[in-house]
Amino acid sequence: MQPPVPPTISESPSPTPSDAPPSRPRMFNGATIHGIRGIRELRHPAEIPLMIATSVATGLAYLLWIALLIWLSAVPEPTGPGAQVRDFFLDQEGNGMQFLLLVPAIPIVLWVGRAMLYAKLRATAVQMSPTQFPEGYRMVVEAARQFGLRRVPEAVHSDMFEIGGQVRDPEALRFVIGHEVGHLAAGHISLLRLLFVTLGQNVPLLGKALIRSQEYTADNHGYAYAPEGV
Repeated sequence: MQPPVPPTISESPSPTPSDAPPSRPRMFNGATIHGIRGIRELRHPAEIPLMIATSVATGLAYLLWIALLIWLSAVPEPTGPGAQVRDFFLDQEGNGMQFLLLVPAIPIVLWVGRAMLYAKLRATAVQMSPTQFPEGYRMVVEAARQFGLRRVPEAVHSDMFEIGGQVRDPEALRFVIGHEVGHLAAGHISLLRLLFVTLGQNVPLLGKALIRSQEYTADNHGYAYAPEGV
């Protein structure tokens, strides 16, 4: 007997059906049929300005890295404060340039890190499906449909289930699922976004403010999907 085929977005029940057909996610079309901006009404108003500021900080960090490499190459033996800067990055023999050369590898590190995390989840987690935790899986499908996701995201079992797969608080679980699906719908974990904000998130206050605004956006999605579970 063949296992059941998971429903696609267009086949799943929806409280807010859409006429736009789902399509394959691409780099610049966003995770949802609403485009790369997502559902603007559910996005916290401070998130986009903070993301732009963080992206600018990331760009400046790359420019400073390039300027530092050029300066270290052009002035191999600086004096005064310049010598202290040089000694911070390089030892007396000039070693340490390899560390600076790792900065452009950040996109590769992010890609590999995401792949390893996904592989770990696939190997150790319990996947929700039509036959495993079907009640929770149905909520994932509904939330994905409501937010216009181009495909149903994979979900795993959480501590909100009792032993045997019974839901402790269905509405609370719906809210949490709406929150987590909201992160996907808003593009918070897309590789393109991470490339723009990763370095800038280390800026004091700015990075934490961006993360908090993203959580508010996800909360808005959770509330839109399950207001009784807030």
